[in-house]
This record gives sequence, structure tokens and C-alpha cells, in this order.
Amino acid sequence: MLDFLNHLEKAFPQSWRRSIQGVLSLGQSFDPDVLNKACERAIVFGAISYRSVKRICENGLYVSSDTRGSTVTGSGFANDLSIYDRLAGGEGPWK
Repeated sequence: MLDFLNHLEKAFPQSWRRSIQGVLSLGQSFDPDVLNKACERAIVFGAISYRSVKRICENGLYVSSDTRGSTVTGSGFANDLSIYDRLAGGEGPWK
């Protein structure tokens, strides 16, 4: 949790105290282990806010597997990605 609180302080230099108080107050409603896992998950997804940690705790998202080590299997993509080239102005079969 300390790592998350440090991220919070850096992300909101003007208002970090109130956000940290909010995160710490979640300890009254949630088990410390749940709160720690929620903070870790928030860091993984770059969701550095009191509201994010609260939602992760409330919705049980802290039990989801860590996505940092996930891989794409099979062919990798189910859609034709050349459309993104067109949308981005890059070379594609439509030019």
C-alpha cells in the first residue's frame, strides 16, 4: 500500500493528503490484505486514485490474476489491423 500512496502523492501534489486519508479509511471497511491487493492492482493499471481503489475493493477485482505476465496466444489478433493504418493515415491497402 505504501507504494500506491507514494504514487498518489506524486500524481496529485496539491491534493494528495485528502486522497491518502480516503484510501486509509477504506481499512475500516475492507480487510488489510484486500486493500493491499487493490492498491497493487491500481498501480498495475495506472489507476492512481482513491475512487479506483475503492471500486476495486467493492467489486472484488483484487482477486483477478496479474496481467503483467499475460501473453497473446494463437495468431495474436482476430481482426484485420490494416484498418488502423487507414484511420491513422498510414499506408494500407485502401490508398
